Amino acid sequence: MVLLYLVGLAIALYYVNKWIRSDDQFERIPGPPGIYIVENALDFLMDPVTLFYYFRKLGSQYKQFFKIKPASRKFIVICNPEDTEAIISGTKYNKKGFLYGFIEPWLKEGLLLSDGEKWQQRRKILTPTFHFNILRHFNTILEENSRKLVKQLATEVNNDKTNVSTFITEFTLHSICETAMGTKLDSETSSIGRSYKDAIIKLGVYAVHRAQRVWLYPDLIFPWTRLGRKQQKILDLMRSFRDSVIDKRRESNNFKNMLLEVANDT
Repeated sequence: MVLLYLVGLAIALYYVNKWIRSDDQFERIPGPPGIYIVENALDFLMDPVTLFYYFRKLGSQYKQFFKIKPASRKFIVICNPEDTEAIISGTKYNKKGFLYGFIEPWLKEGLLLSDGEKWQQRRKILTPTFHFNILRHFNTILEENSRKLVKQLATEVNNDKTNVSTFITEFTLHSICETAMGTKLDSETSSIGRSYKDAIIKLGVYAVHRAQRVWLYPDLIFPWTRLGRKQQKILDLMRSFRDSVIDKRRESNNFKNMLLEVANDT
């Protein structure tokens, strides 16, 4: 009986592996070799820094592009800038890939994640907010945050190396929230604002963590995992902050007046 089960399992695994490798066109693309069933899934089990350099190494090795395949998921990594430009310069290929779904609970179908006609509509709504006359109103805020950024970077000049990503992320979050949302994240009276800043960083970390572990891919499983529960708590906090900002903006006509001013000028 045990032997019968083992034979049945072996046959099942054979057909699963055959199904995973059934795409002949994809299989002809060069890439790192995988192992039975899990393919390249184990290659992802590194810390993010090591994984970054691993992909850099693959880019140098395969030059133009390469495939990578965690279990049944198939990815093609484009290394050539001309090829990348050809793909992203139009709207034909603006449908986002599978991994973007990991941040969908946070961003929903906004400009980043939408595609097709919905993307066109959101793009049309957003374009006027980048008009010069609107950006001019925020000069003081952007200059203030830029000076803070310069001071922060000045403290790093004697270090052998500096991770500028941390500083740029801080600058970007503060600038966007203070201009678009009208909220200072580092305000002494805005503890929820500071929590929001930390929450954004954590969501990015969670998304990368999930992308590296194929067993966390299924949406039916992820919410029940420890990481899924932690993410839900973060999302609840962010939605609370978002709703409070929207309520305050509705009470203020400043942003609406700016849009009307731009419309009149054009």
